[in-house]
Amino acid sequence: MKYQLSISILVSNHIDTIRKCLESIKPLLTDLRTELIIVDTGSTDGSIEVAKEYTDKIIPFTWCDDFSAARNAGLKAAYGEWFMYLDDDEWFEDVSEIVHFFQKEKYMEYGRAFYIVRNYKDFSGTNYSDTYVLRMFQIVENIHFKHRIHEFVSPELDPLKIFTSYVHHYGYIGTTSEKSRRNIPLLELELQENPKDIRMLAQLINEFCLIQEYTKVLDLKDNLDSIKRGAVNDALYCYAQAKMAESYCQLGQLQDTIQYANDLLQNGIYNSVTEAYLYIILIYVYLDDKYQDSCRNQMALQSFRQYMRCVRECSVSKEEFSKLDIFGLGNIFQKDYTEKVIRILAQSLREQNEYEEFLKILRYYNINPPGKNVTTASQEIQEIKTRFFSAIQTLLDAGQLEAALQAVNQAITILGNDNDLHAIKTLIEEESRKGT
Repeated sequence: MKYQLSISILVSNHIDTIRKCLESIKPLLTDLRTELIIVDTGSTDGSIEVAKEYTDKIIPFTWCDDFSAARNAGLKAAYGEWFMYLDDDEWFEDVSEIVHFFQKEKYMEYGRAFYIVRNYKDFSGTNYSDTYVLRMFQIVENIHFKHRIHEFVSPELDPLKIFTSYVHHYGYIGTTSEKSRRNIPLLELELQENPKDIRMLAQLINEFCLIQEYTKVLDLKDNLDSIKRGAVNDALYCYAQAKMAESYCQLGQLQDTIQYANDLLQNGIYNSVTEAYLYIILIYVYLDDKYQDSCRNQMALQSFRQYMRCVRECSVSKEEFSKLDIFGLGNIFQKDYTEKVIRILAQSLREQNEYEEFLKILRYYNINPPGKNVTTASQEIQEIKTRFFSAIQTLLDAGQLEAALQAVNQAITILGNDNDLHAIKTLIEEESRKGT
């Protein structure tokens, strides 16, 4: 039987979310000609027993540190016209848009489709970032997944379909460092085999940034310099270059940051997303107290003008943006991000001669200036602590000690050595020991 859609899910010890995952795709299973393929990568917690309630197509897979091999196991078993893949710790909010695509639209005229992964930063459910991901494609001859980690599909088929449907994903909370440590050796191995693979290089740069090892990002500059821009994925190339500039900034090498960022801008090594990102980096450098220059406020304002031009005047189609929103970087176009930049500038310039010029820029874009009571860094930290405490208390009330401990660890990672958080962590660990 030929299906419209084959859905493949990697399953490995997420008993707490697998039913949510499978229930969320039920309309796809009931309203379309769809098959469900479960690839068991070594689950031991009862997840497979849950999966068997939804399908009898269970493929055992011996884990070998190769995500593409696992994805290809599901793809090889698929009989659909299209293929969708996800993990057992993700679940859709609503799939009606995807159902409509297969029922009402000429879906075979498209090659690939994006939907959104909503990655939550804490357990409150209010702090998250949305990233477009390419998780659906038409099945054609010789199509397959490539790379051990951060796998992607080859060949890449056009045209693209962009869905607003999204999956919830809490899997990175408290585990970012752990997952990066897992991913980095696999990415380094991929780069050893193909030093000019911009996908793997950009992913490795991103992993080092996630764990704040910016010196190791700069160690990859020779790799990046060896790659010719025109022969690679341009969005990833521009992203890698922008993260080099950010790494200089994070290491406090302010003059190097300015030179690197300006070289990229002057030589046109950017796209719609990374151009705005480079101006944000420059704003932070010019406002840094360690940067001593009599024109620093003027340079910050000039960078702010350019950032606002990118945000308000650059026309980026939804399809183009989905390609450019590398690693969630597109949040710099969002209103709350712009408001944060404005608050920082207002706080730095309020008593300075350049404040009136700053207000003129805001008026030009019809933006109301922040009130005099601009939120200070300490107030923002306290607000973050309050949100974390609320989320941790909710988890404790529900008896979810492991999740609460993850939330505490994440809070410590973000806020640093806070006595209150360490006290809570000690109490949770003591309760966990009592439970065992």
